[in-house]
Amino acid sequence: MGNDGREKSIINVHLASGNENATLRAKQLDYLADAVRAESKGPPAREVVVQGDFNDSTKNVGAALEDAGLRRVVGG
Repeated sequence: MGNDGREKSIINVHLASGNENATLRAKQLDYLADAVRAESKGPPAREVVVQGDFNDSTKNVGAALEDAGLRRVVGG
């Protein structure tokens, strides 16, 4: 729980790597987006931070996770 009294969820990922796993990685990103939506909705509603090794381009990760309410704040 943060100083604001709101619960937070920190999700660390290491998605599948390599061109041969692009389909699997897309499914992992979809699953992650669903998890973020659920954590954000609650109960209780939580602020969500996702970090880790996405093994994908910023464009692909952003496309998958921005619709779930996330925004990029640091990184490559």
